[in-house]
Amino acid sequence: MTQTTTGVRWTIRDVEALPDNEWIRYEIIDGELFVTRSPY
Repeated sequence: MTQTTTGVRWTIRDVEALPDNEWIRYEIIDGELFVTRSPY
């Protein structure tokens, strides 16, 4: 049996709509959003 999951595919437009914060970085890899803190 196989399971298919349908998720959100992030685009650059989606990231541009997020609040601007100098301490948070956003990266999209193959439609998946990764959020990390900026280094000090």
